[in-house]
Amino acid sequence: MSWSGWGGSDALPLIIGPLLEARAMIIRQTLALDRQSISTAQQASVCRLLMTIPGVGAHTALSFKACVDDPARFRRSRTVGAHFGLTPRQYSSGEVSIAGWPAPQDASGQHRREEPLG
Repeated sequence: MSWSGWGGSDALPLIIGPLLEARAMIIRQTLALDRQSISTAQQASVCRLLMTIPGVGAHTALSFKACVDDPARFRRSRTVGAHFGLTPRQYSSGEVSIAGWPAPQDASGQHRREEPLG
């Protein structure tokens, strides 16, 4: 069947074919790298320990391990959050100032609102 019946030209398969092949190769390589990173995380004892935390998978554990590198660099576990850009949440009402848990930030460093506006 010709592509021209659908309003296209016979050159369309020549153009689309290589793009689909490139897409398939990228998907195969991505899956291979994903399997390799999961295997690497399962072999590292630190990553296995981190993956026991609910919601922490192989990629998160590997990223944390790569960024922290040497835990001895941090005097307190609290300073690890600052290393990742988390800042303490502040509550202030004129006379009282309370520091709490780190507040989530977006990529620009602005604090995200956790309650809806309006």
